[in-house]
Amino acid sequence: MTSLNEATIYEIIMIHLNSVGRGIIIVLGTFGGIMNLYIFAQRTMRKNPFSIYLIAFNISNLCYIWLSLFPLFLNQIFNINPTTYNLSYCRFYYYLSYTLNIICPSFLILASIDRVLISSPNALTRQKSTRRLAFISLILVTFLWFIYYCQYLFRINMHILFGPTPSCYFDLGDYSLYVNYSAIVLGLVPPILLSICALKTFQNLHRDRYVEAIS
Repeated sequence: MTSLNEATIYEIIMIHLNSVGRGIIIVLGTFGGIMNLYIFAQRTMRKNPFSIYLIAFNISNLCYIWLSLFPLFLNQIFNINPTTYNLSYCRFYYYLSYTLNIICPSFLILASIDRVLISSPNALTRQKSTRRLAFISLILVTFLWFIYYCQYLFRINMHILFGPTPSCYFDLGDYSLYVNYSAIVLGLVPPILLSICALKTFQNLHRDRYVEAIS
């Protein structure tokens, strides 16, 4: 009986910690995103392709916070969860959440690639860092990810997972395994690409300093 009470207390504590933590993330993330938009949306900053990537990143991050994290916060605080009884909402929620979750790091990768281009010792390579390329890249990446995740609008249904109440989840079997493995891969690729871009940018800057030192 004592162990059962301890388990219940532990579960309650974890629920409250998750609620508080998610609330802090929403508040700080929203404040930081708005401040970043205010800074990078200045007329002088908008001329820089790097600022355009950061503006797009902050907009997508704010969308993710309020369209994905905030509904989870409402579910934990007020027990409001339409995904348990509205299949259309559930499909759209998962579709939007997964898409925005991958779009945010994708925009950071584009910004990192822009830094690689602009730091290149080759003048022709530096000229590729343009506002036109930034807009084309952002639109293309956004379009591709929204198309890729369209499958979730058809492969999510109500399933009996835990207890008698049906839950909204991906189709069981091979497809759920595909979703899990693809989530792992897509979670590992962005930090790897960001690290590669950071190393390449550092290499370009170090090469420029070396050339200046010997000249």
